[in-house]
Amino acid sequence: MIVDGFRFLPRSFRAAYELEPTGEPDVWSEFEPIWGDPSYRVIPRDPGSLAMAHLHVNDTDVRADRNVALPLDVLAEFVLQGVVGSSSPQHVSVMGYQGDLAGWRTQTAPSIVELLVGQRTNGVVLAPV
Repeated sequence: MIVDGFRFLPRSFRAAYELEPTGEPDVWSEFEPIWGDPSYRVIPRDPGSLAMAHLHVNDTDVRADRNVALPLDVLAEFVLQGVVGSSSPQHVSVMGYQGDLAGWRTQTAPSIVELLVGQRTNGVVLAPV
């Protein structure tokens, strides 16, 4: 049985699949779903504005409130209320889908841990989108 996944795509996604990928390399990997992206992005404590580029996730809620994907404002409020002592100077964002975990185990995860330990991070918040 063949399932036509294209049939179920929202109209806003279809244009991305009908054309050749152009634009930023971060989005190119979305056109080949088995690739994944083992890299990570470092985000400062107060990044100003944030953007999201993902063809498999509807970004409407994230664009309306960035805390849906990365609860920086919520964390800042917790610091002000004394719920937590402080916020790390840098945060990390990763792509959820990972086809080959070998690179994650040997490179990505150790690099993220090194960053977090280096800035004396005592805890993490996982915010899946």
